[in-house]
Amino acid sequence: MKLSPAVPRSEFCTKCFKQYCYDPANPPSVSQLPNRVLKFENPDGSFFERHKAVIIGASVGGALFFVIVFAVW
Repeated sequence: MKLSPAVPRSEFCTKCFKQYCYDPANPPSVSQLPNRVLKFENPDGSFFERHKAVIIGASVGGALFFVIVFAVW
């Protein structure tokens, strides 16, 4: 795609590309993708928001574990 001029594809290659590869100029419709949820999920904030209590609890518990182990040692 980035080559200029474009390298010509064979008929076999073009058919395969149309069937199996994503074309951003012609994305598939919702009816072509049954049972697929087409919505954006923000990967940066959503994971921490859903697991905030577990992450904070594990961090505090791990810190306390090391304090106790090194205090006894």
